[in-house]
Amino acid sequence: IGIKVDFRFIPQYKGETEGRKKLETLAEENDLVLDIYKIRKAIYMPKDSGLIRVLQNVFKRNTGIDMEPVAMGGGTYAKFLPNTVAFGPLFPGEEDSIHQPNEYITEENLFKNINIMADAIFELANYENSKE
Repeated sequence: IGIKVDFRFIPQYKGETEGRKKLETLAEENDLVLDIYKIRKAIYMPKDSGLIRVLQNVFKRNTGIDMEPVAMGGGTYAKFLPNTVAFGPLFPGEEDSIHQPNEYITEENLFKNINIMADAIFELANYENSKE
């Protein structure tokens, strides 16, 4: 009998080392065989990185909302592109229908997101030339 499990390690566990050791120990203690198919490094971008600061500033400029970045455990395109983070489109206090039946975005929020994304693209395209 086999069981397939998808573990998502937080960056502090460095999937390949500490996380693997913990899984091996757990398997051994419970008379299980651990067969690891694939390990992907966790994505982690420090809050004080230039990329995050640019995106926070763009968000604040376009919404008037000054908020901390939100870390999530979901799988995104960011796992496949270097120096990338997921950004948008859910606003604070808004119903989260992402990946649910009848997923939607209001017309107002769609246009807000278009403006934010265009601003972010512009700022990030010019970021290399304006680094402190």
